[in-house]
Amino acid sequence: RLAGIQSAGAGHTPHQAQRPASWALPQGGRLLLFAWACTSSGVPPAWGASPCHPGVALLSRIDSATVRWLVRCIQRRRRTGAIVVVSLHWGANWVPVIPEQHRWLARQLIELAGVDVVFGHSAHHPLPMEIPHGRLILYGCGDLINDYEGLPAHAPWRSDLVCLYGVELERSSGALHALELQPFVLRGFQLHQASTADRQLLEHQLSLEIAAEGWRWRTNGSGWRLERERSRTAANQNAHPASRLAHP
Repeated sequence: RLAGIQSAGAGHTPHQAQRPASWALPQGGRLLLFAWACTSSGVPPAWGASPCHPGVALLSRIDSATVRWLVRCIQRRRRTGAIVVVSLHWGANWVPVIPEQHRWLARQLIELAGVDVVFGHSAHHPLPMEIPHGRLILYGCGDLINDYEGLPAHAPWRSDLVCLYGVELERSSGALHALELQPFVLRGFQLHQASTADRQLLEHQLSLEIAAEGWRWRTNGSGWRLERERSRTAANQNAHPASRLAHP
């Protein structure tokens, strides 16, 4: 903190671990980033912050009581004009189907806590996304830079096939304006341009052929851009890039 580096999701006490990182936005208001880890991702309970020792902000279960507690944590700290992102390290690795518990929790955070972006991660490959009520849910952003090279493959999923995520939010409401995905292949701790075959595999695994109602995907260089099906000129008058999310 003395170096000006913000943190979220860990601390010397539970209160500190649950405190969001906060940045002032150029047009006013703030961007708040909350972070929690779920034991379902393999994080052991002993890593949780307690009054006696430092640790991570930990969720031991996903249920209605947990949702009510999360809503209180978020609403206590948000202010008018704030954009809220919740980062969740949840679920197993190599996920064939998004767990229904994750869908339920993400929607509850949007509907009850007013969260603008749910930023999920844990599985070592990218997962599909949803846009309920105009808010973005990234169920799993995969990896970016790691030391997993050489480990056994889990076909058809690949931890070396990664994406950078660029999220643009509406200035006034925090609703999604556009999403950019840039695919890469990780080799030797470096990101390399994804091949055509790699891009096709990602398109399938991310279900990009099925855009949410009222949205469309278009090719953007070697990646993709998701936009509303409306005049881009009118949309640009109402939006600005609020954050760029990438899971390291």
